[in-house]
Amino acid sequence: TRLPGVESPVCAAASPEGLGWAAVSASHAAPDLTSVPTRGLLLAADTPAQNLRVPPEEVMNLILRDFGEVGLPPLNEAGVRRICEEGAPAAAEDGLIEEDDLPLLDPAAGDADALGRRVLTAGLRKWDGPIEVDVKVVVEILDAEGAETLGLEPGMLALVVSTGAGDLGRLALAAHRERILGRIRGGTDFGAQDDLPAAPAEMEEAADLLAAVWSSSNFADGRAARTLYALRRVLEEFTGRLSLR
Repeated sequence: TRLPGVESPVCAAASPEGLGWAAVSASHAAPDLTSVPTRGLLLAADTPAQNLRVPPEEVMNLILRDFGEVGLPPLNEAGVRRICEEGAPAAAEDGLIEEDDLPLLDPAAGDADALGRRVLTAGLRKWDGPIEVDVKVVVEILDAEGAETLGLEPGMLALVVSTGAGDLGRLALAAHRERILGRIRGGTDFGAQDDLPAAPAEMEEAADLLAAVWSSSNFADGRAARTLYALRRVLEEFTGRLSLR
């Protein structure tokens, strides 16, 4: 399959989450070569692992036991729209994260109108969905400069958290793929074939696709902020403050 205007090789890496597509085109945007946005967070406990009130291997059990019990502000469809457009700053206004966290969660130029009502409803269902948390103790430093940049030292407890846009992102990409494909099959000359639907960058279809992707990215950040809020409240008593690195 071909993508018009490609300036570099099209690469793909297999993964269970369906991530890994990468392509650079000077002229087109293609939904099939766009991954559902995911936000990864690295959190570190201020207290050394040896001084924790619970053994490090018990931290995951605390998360599984108490994460769902943390009281969170209710979210409605208007709230999903706001997060998709504003990202982490909207979560900060709701008290989910602190101002110091925002520089690491820059919002993208999202537009909830590029998602549609059905996609926003899917986001509302996904808001409380599962997250991935990997709990580790830093044992050995292989990249001293990188570790210093992140403020990591041997003996620290670190949490690697992953949250994604989920169904909101997948449905948004599918909707824009169908829209672009419909235009191509209807005879509009987009310079692309229907085996890889792509819209020229200057067209409204491409701009709406990118706005939907950026909205999905902001939604992933909102879910990441929610996760950070919950983890801090579940673990602060046992691990001390969890800093976003």
